[in-house]
Amino acid sequence: MDVASIQAELHRYYDKLIAGVCLIGMDESEPILFVNRGLLDMYHCGDEGEFYRLTGKVRKGMIEAADYRPLDKADDAGRPKFITFRFRTADGSYHWTVFLVLLLRVDNRQDLLLCCREDVWETARDRKSLLPILATSFGIHELEPARQPYFRLLRELCQSMIHYSGIKFFWKDRARRFAGVSQSFLDYYGLKDEKALIGKTDEDLGWIVNDCVYREAEMAVLEKGQVTRDVLGQCLVQGRLRQIASTKFPIYRGKRIIGLLGYFEDVDESSRHQAQLHTVSLIDAETGLLNFRGLLLVGEDYMEAYRRYGTDYVCVVLEVPEYEQVFRDYGDEVAGKLLQAITDQLLTLHSLKGSLAHLSGCRFFYITHQSLDWDFRNTLLGLTNAIHSLTDIGGYSCTLYLQYAIVQGSEGRDFDEIMQLLRERLKDAEEQRYGQAVYIGDRLVFDKEKFDKLDEEVSIIDPDTYELVYVNEYMQKSYGFSDAYSWVGEKCYKLLYGLDRPCDDCINGQLRRDCFCTVTRRNRKTGQNLFMRTTLIPWQGKNYRFSMAADINQYINRDLAENRVIFREAMANDVIAIGMREADPSVGLQKMLAHIGRSLQAERVLIFEEQGSRVSATYEWHQEDLQPVAHTVQHIPINSLRPLYAKFDTKQMAIIEDVQSFLRDNPGFTPYISGVRRLVSGHLTQSGRSLGFTEVINPSALAFKSAGLLLSTLTLFLAIMLRNRDIFRSLERLGATDQMTGVGNRRGFAEYLRALPDGMSLAFIFGDLNGLKQTNDTQGHEVGDQLIRQAAQSMKNLTGDIAVFRMGGDEFMLVARDVDKTQARRIIRDLRARYRSSGISMALGYIVCQTPIVNIDDVLSQVDQKMYADKDRIYGRRQS
Repeated sequence: MDVASIQAELHRYYDKLIAGVCLIGMDESEPILFVNRGLLDMYHCGDEGEFYRLTGKVRKGMIEAADYRPLDKADDAGRPKFITFRFRTADGSYHWTVFLVLLLRVDNRQDLLLCCREDVWETARDRKSLLPILATSFGIHELEPARQPYFRLLRELCQSMIHYSGIKFFWKDRARRFAGVSQSFLDYYGLKDEKALIGKTDEDLGWIVNDCVYREAEMAVLEKGQVTRDVLGQCLVQGRLRQIASTKFPIYRGKRIIGLLGYFEDVDESSRHQAQLHTVSLIDAETGLLNFRGLLLVGEDYMEAYRRYGTDYVCVVLEVPEYEQVFRDYGDEVAGKLLQAITDQLLTLHSLKGSLAHLSGCRFFYITHQSLDWDFRNTLLGLTNAIHSLTDIGGYSCTLYLQYAIVQGSEGRDFDEIMQLLRERLKDAEEQRYGQAVYIGDRLVFDKEKFDKLDEEVSIIDPDTYELVYVNEYMQKSYGFSDAYSWVGEKCYKLLYGLDRPCDDCINGQLRRDCFCTVTRRNRKTGQNLFMRTTLIPWQGKNYRFSMAADINQYINRDLAENRVIFREAMANDVIAIGMREADPSVGLQKMLAHIGRSLQAERVLIFEEQGSRVSATYEWHQEDLQPVAHTVQHIPINSLRPLYAKFDTKQMAIIEDVQSFLRDNPGFTPYISGVRRLVSGHLTQSGRSLGFTEVINPSALAFKSAGLLLSTLTLFLAIMLRNRDIFRSLERLGATDQMTGVGNRRGFAEYLRALPDGMSLAFIFGDLNGLKQTNDTQGHEVGDQLIRQAAQSMKNLTGDIAVFRMGGDEFMLVARDVDKTQARRIIRDLRARYRSSGISMALGYIVCQTPIVNIDDVLSQVDQKMYADKDRIYGRRQS
């Protein structure tokens, strides 16, 4: 049968068929032999000529895709084969078609009969074999057979990216026509599927406002292989103009560019997303509070407001140290519940209109413009009690104490310095157990009994309520309180000053824990002129105002009229003001001597203090061209100075105009300082007790006449300054002393190390008391405290140059100076014998090292390990 006969038969039977039918001759020189009306309608073609023009160029590809050769075998003859092919329709769109391929043999001819119908990819019956054809038609790359695991995974990844990725990506052929897009792309443009895009360019779609920008970028990708990133342009999206940034890069097959792949971002959406990410990056995931990064941003805002407008603020760092032990004992789940419970309690503080942040572990930070008033302090005290009341977390028992430290923004130059101050104060609070003070009992960090008998006024006042909580016996007598009078809870301004409201010059807002505030004040109720030193102390779980006041009148009432004249003199006022301005009385004394010496044009001014039966020079000022002599006049017998003491008159002054004549009259007297011609000396006394004397050596002749009158007043203030210096030193010693045992505390340990000279051999002996918890549980905490005191006393009773410190709880450190390892072991043996005889079990470890000590933490770590080795030995022996 010839070709014409075949075509006639096909027209007769298949032309009216709805399904498409096509006959392809195997000879490449022949055109497509037949196409029915169904296929023409499918591809929107008016006649066969138009179809030939559309499909003529792909005829060879259709034959190769059909791969008819297997059909030529005898066992396959009559068995159909399915292929999928894509044509461009007459309207410009692309159309996928599934072909049922049959090998048609007529006489000596072999032609391919293709029966065509529309289908979708998901219903194809041999998708695995069609995948390479489909991928190639998209212009991506050629896929290896899907039987290989790698390419099977790659296929699945590509499908997931297309359908589920949030990236709006697309790919185009070399003619810049869309070949495919992701689901996110379709969603962005509000398109149902990709049919409206496939085979079209951006210009065809008309949605790019300035298509030159993207056309040039795409040509650079396709022709030069460039990667264009974040090219900005405007696009119409669902009727709205949007700013987008597009990135595109080439797709290669071998070394040939076959298309491009790109993606874009909506600039406005990206900005909103970045803002959301920024917000999330400032929030702590565990608590929902600010994290450390968020705190720093907020802190800088508060600091900037203070710099610009002077708006002060308050920072509070809060910590529950026991949280770490709960975490170690019970694990993540219980620790998480505890952290949430503590966070819930802290949110009551957050209601005060501040910012609350979670730093790490169980440490929090609160910053607010709220002033340190009664309400704020009461909230902190209530918070302390609330944390302590948390005794059961998820069925596990615990005992918690809230430690906190407060700093006002005005105390630091920047937020970093504020953070440093908070760290130092929190460390101090933890060492002194401030957070537990409300549960320890009615005692100060130093015992208030020490001040009960002091012959000066001592008071403790709640700075928030102005209520008196303690006055010593001297103050009670001074204000005429009877033994039966209940002054506790009375307002200080009403009871002490007879006012109906707080004093106008009240210094409560200036007080701090780490220094004294010094003022002079006249009590309008009693007529007393008071010299006052005031500070804040921790007591009963909060800060209280502690004041000591000396009545200046008792020092000057012997000659009131004369002293009124002196107080009018500018020099006396200047000298007194200089001394009182200094927080450290020793610094104030030194500056007072310098001012006295310069004002009287003297060569030297010295203070001599009595030490038992001897006298030593303790302070000196001298002219710049002279050498100091104070170090040469030490430990002078008081008996050798009797002529000078006898010279003091009723005003406690000795004025010697001619020292040589005085020496002739008193042959047993030795001045101990050479070159003395004129001398003015004042007797330093306090409450009738001799403290020593002052010496103004060789004042000018003109100043000499007024020196005695001036110094009679200033000597009284110098005596007060010496007394305040002693109290100041006593308070410093108390601050470095553990109140329960009388040994040093951690602060004392740090100060002790700083004072050590270089080149000294030190033995650090670290001890940990065994069985304290069992003693507390079975016999009570009073017995446990007594056990701690006995353990400390055994260390203190050792002979030699030693220092003992309580490092916290039941841990002690003994530091022995100028000892080697042999001597250190001897000390250990002595300690063990003492503890055995006392029935005390103590684990001990030691290390010997030389000063200077570069890294004390490393020393402590080593001696701690040795102590625990000894503890293992002790408990191992008990178990055996």
